[in-house]
Amino acid sequence: MLHRNLVEDHTATGGDDVVREVQGAHDLGFHPDKGTDALLVEDGLQRFLPAFFDQFVGIDESPAQKTGQNPADGAFATAWHADQDEVAAWVHAGIIQQDHKIWGKDMNESNHRRDKILIVDSSPDAIRSLAGALPSRFTKLIATSGAKAFDLLAAAEDLPSLILLETLMPQMDGYEICSLLKADDRYREIPVIFISSKNEIREKIEGLQRGAVDFITKPFDPGEVMSRVDVHLKIFNLQQELTRRQHDLEDLVEAKAKEVTEMQLATIFALVRLTDRRDDKIGGHLERTQRICASLARKLSESPRFQNQIDEAFMDNLFKAAPLHDIGKVGIPDHIYLKPGRLTPEEFATMQQHTLVGAQTLAKVLEKFPDNQLIHTGVEIARYHHERWDGQGYPEGLAGEAIPLSARIMAVADVFDALRMLRPYKKPMPHKDSVVVIREGRGSHFDPDVVDAFLAVESDLEKLYPAAGWHA
Repeated sequence: MLHRNLVEDHTATGGDDVVREVQGAHDLGFHPDKGTDALLVEDGLQRFLPAFFDQFVGIDESPAQKTGQNPADGAFATAWHADQDEVAAWVHAGIIQQDHKIWGKDMNESNHRRDKILIVDSSPDAIRSLAGALPSRFTKLIATSGAKAFDLLAAAEDLPSLILLETLMPQMDGYEICSLLKADDRYREIPVIFISSKNEIREKIEGLQRGAVDFITKPFDPGEVMSRVDVHLKIFNLQQELTRRQHDLEDLVEAKAKEVTEMQLATIFALVRLTDRRDDKIGGHLERTQRICASLARKLSESPRFQNQIDEAFMDNLFKAAPLHDIGKVGIPDHIYLKPGRLTPEEFATMQQHTLVGAQTLAKVLEKFPDNQLIHTGVEIARYHHERWDGQGYPEGLAGEAIPLSARIMAVADVFDALRMLRPYKKPMPHKDSVVVIREGRGSHFDPDVVDAFLAVESDLEKLYPAAGWHA
């Protein structure tokens, strides 16, 4: 069992002094006279790993096969000498982190941002060769199987910048691993270089078709490995930088567009409020219909029928766009808009135009910002909130679900508030009577589902009117 004692840091006098203080080192095959550069101290738990591995996933080769090794190779073999439960703890989730000093050298002292290279190979000798070909400026991640590679990737805070992947491995070969990587959005952009003892054209073509960027044939020259890795890292890092800059530009454009849109909306809302203020007896209509729409949408979202249509974004856009429903009334003359009696057919035809005028006004804003869902919702509400479920409404005579959901919700909110409030042509209607009118319009004037939602929350809506200072 490995001892969990802190190791005194004697890095100033070399590896022998570091090893000297480790209880149980002799049992693990480490002797000060032989030396080692693989002592790792982390969180009070002594661990022995080869110095050139920054992270290590367990290797399944027997230490009996490790003969005639140098001290670093001897350190590499000690994973098998250690207590198996301890090793299992090391490789939980396939990862062992190294962030401490080994032989007086701080492995993290070079750059703040070090490129990570993931080496996936079932052969310890191949792993040593590849890791040895890569300079210390890289952080190396080691996996001895496809399953361990994916465990390592899933647990990593920062993904590797490149993967060196052996094609011939048991259980899951490199081609299958590469296909799985490229099918996963998290790993798709990581460049993969295949390592293979085969030098056939069809093998290389298959690798490239699976998504690899290059192919290195064994036996390889370390210089070739380094050159190819450098080239593909430069390409990868340039692509990453380009993506970051593109996202920064998109964020800037979106922020500016939002700023302009909000300024335009502020102007539009100011015009709408002027319309609302033309009749001092209906003050607060915009705020109340806004809150009624929010209550109805929230209730509808609880129904399985609407879960795919009504999300938080829909409800937010509906709430913000609701005050735009009557923006077209800015152009209705006072003698019609404020007329105390019934409108003549000609006057009613003029009043009906407010749906088209409002929609056309907002459509001009939408032309400049076609992706603005708030304005899109505003156009729907302004144009269609006087349509009826039975097709007898205006301006287009749409029926049923051909009417946008936002407008079907506003239709109930607008009529209910009109019933409850004093208007030039009518007295306010009590809450109970207003509810009856909405209920009787179910399936004819109004969407049955919206009416059902209204009936479920009508007692809460009643509180809006006393709170607003209006009593029927």
